[in-house]
Amino acid sequence: MIPKHLITLFVLLLSMGCSASLPTAAPPDANTPSSDTVAAALSQPTAAVEISTATAEPSVAATTRPTETEGTATPVLSAMNFHEQNFSSPDGKWSVKVQVALPAAGRAMYYTRMVVDEVEGPRNWTVLDRWSNWGLGYTVPEPFHWSKDGTALYYTNVPVPDGCPVFVNGSDLVRLDLTAGHTEQVVPSVGLWLSLAPDEKTLAYIGYGGRGLVIRDAKGNERELPLDYGSEPYQAGKILWSPDQKTLVYTVARRPCAGDWAKSTSLIRVDAATLEQTVLVREDTRLLTTVEWETPGRVLLSDNDGRRWWMDAQTGEMTPE
Repeated sequence: MIPKHLITLFVLLLSMGCSASLPTAAPPDANTPSSDTVAAALSQPTAAVEISTATAEPSVAATTRPTETEGTATPVLSAMNFHEQNFSSPDGKWSVKVQVALPAAGRAMYYTRMVVDEVEGPRNWTVLDRWSNWGLGYTVPEPFHWSKDGTALYYTNVPVPDGCPVFVNGSDLVRLDLTAGHTEQVVPSVGLWLSLAPDEKTLAYIGYGGRGLVIRDAKGNERELPLDYGSEPYQAGKILWSPDQKTLVYTVARRPCAGDWAKSTSLIRVDAATLEQTVLVREDTRLLTTVEWETPGRVLLSDNDGRRWWMDAQTGEMTPE
């Protein structure tokens, strides 16, 4: 339970400066469909938006950005369940604070706020400050990827949907220019698992509406690889790019939510140029999942007991870490 004096301070801060509108691209609607209906949405490719890593001129004269507020009703935050998470950039130069207030019984809205702060500098960006309608699910903003050159933060709205999804790490992708505070929507809500390529210009995701694995380039062009694993229910996710960006590996869970969290898992390699698929591990009851791919030629895996394995990216052969 958050102490009352902290909640009072938080409400006071909100009353001082959270009513203007952000003139840049905003994240998509935070209402998340249930897992039973999510597959029917967004079955068409979206408009092209180029991912840019260009650095804008710094603007330190006005260090606090206007914020975005949605909705008209304003529930009392002290009557809600309040949560806060803090994140740091890999170089330690930036911190991110995410605040979420979830409704008590009978309330119809929830609150999200995300602030990005330069640890030893004047820049401070409030990129999200929003009331949203409460439904069968909701979303929580989170940092997704820090650019290698240190000029941008990519963030997403992570769904907390109704039902039993086993692979969820985001839904949309927004790029924040850390030098000037401008935001740019890379892609709207398209799926439940996203993976940004090493060059930060290509995105892979498992698309809604049975679109399967989708690879989207910097100009918004998309290629789809339909996934078909028989009559039993399955979910796909945990997409990893190879260090040279020529190959992807992802995990398929058969009968998700059966047993521990699935009946079995398979690991699939995809050629990024041709979209040709190769099954590396088939129907493994250890529930192996892909973890990271930082070493050329081998992928780090984890099983259901927490053991970690190296998998040869060509043969699927595994050895303990």
